Amino acid sequence: MNSANYIYSIATVNIGLTYRGSLKQSAEGSVAVVQMKDIGIEPIETAQGLARIHASEVASRYLLQAGDIVFRSRGNDNSCALVMPSIGIATVIAPMMFIRIKDSDKILPEYLHWWLNRPAVRRLIDERAQGGTIRMIPAASMADLPVDIPSLQTQSSIVSLWSLAQQESKLMQEIAQKHTSWLDANLAQLARNSRSKLE
Repeated sequence: MNSANYIYSIATVNIGLTYRGSLKQSAEGSVAVVQMKDIGIEPIETAQGLARIHASEVASRYLLQAGDIVFRSRGNDNSCALVMPSIGIATVIAPMMFIRIKDSDKILPEYLHWWLNRPAVRRLIDERAQGGTIRMIPAASMADLPVDIPSLQTQSSIVSLWSLAQQESKLMQEIAQKHTSWLDANLAQLARNSRSKLE
């Protein structure tokens, strides 16, 4: 049976690390840094390509945990990404936020990730944006978002079906790209053959 809740009742909404000045990257840094450009709806599975800073620059409360959901709170694309264990030690820079579930026996991180990326919920988030030129979603607005919580079994089924749909979408895109490349190559060959005959 579904139960209507709000984000604040099942999770905490946290502001990322405030980093003064420009980000000073260090190849030897032990902490990976997730920035807005790194966020889509895909899970964050690797620290490869992420900036790095030294652990001394990051308080423990800003370190991400597996199952956290990183949220792009500024700009036109308010997408959310799930943090996977394979990312290692990482943090997120303000004004981005991260959502941490209080009790995974009640709601799966993967399910909340799906919920927050639903078109209807994305529109609801968009309606709560503040500011003109630079749009911003306040933490309080995120915390006050409604979320339907079915049984864990149903949540797991929804996550599995969404994952399959995402894989199907990727495959369809790959097929379309390969078909476009094949068609382009054949049309180019046809053009070359026609030119040869005219010469």
